[in-house]
Amino acid sequence: MIVNKVILTIDNFNNAAMVDDRSGEVARMLREMANRVESDGVVNAFEGRYLKDTNGNTVGLCDCDWSEDDEGYPKERQRLEAIIHQSLWSNLYIATLRGSEFLNCYGQGESPEMAMTSLEMRVNQLRAIRSKELAESQTKIQD
Repeated sequence: MIVNKVILTIDNFNNAAMVDDRSGEVARMLREMANRVESDGVVNAFEGRYLKDTNGNTVGLCDCDWSEDDEGYPKERQRLEAIIHQSLWSNLYIATLRGSEFLNCYGQGESPEMAMTSLEMRVNQLRAIRSKELAESQTKIQD
């Protein structure tokens, strides 16, 4: 499978680095990502990584969409149902997947939106692993 989308979400502009030089910080993060993608030679070099400003604050998230339909076109993103709560110990938000597709599957982040994005990334990773395993087992059966 190939990456269909690279999704960058920057949703925290309320810190010193972003207030002082918002455009410079965004440009720096994009340059850092572009250099890493070019040097590693893979588009998904930042998949699942939190984006940090120069002060080390988490300001966003990077995600890749691997999904394709039978004809190679990107699938529509499926809506996930989750329960979101804030941890008393870490103050992080935790999104726990509802339903039985994957047991004990959760994502976490500094906001409810980041927790859901983290959960979506984890579900996509697990689906990709399951698809790869299924394809390998079908290849073994055919041989």
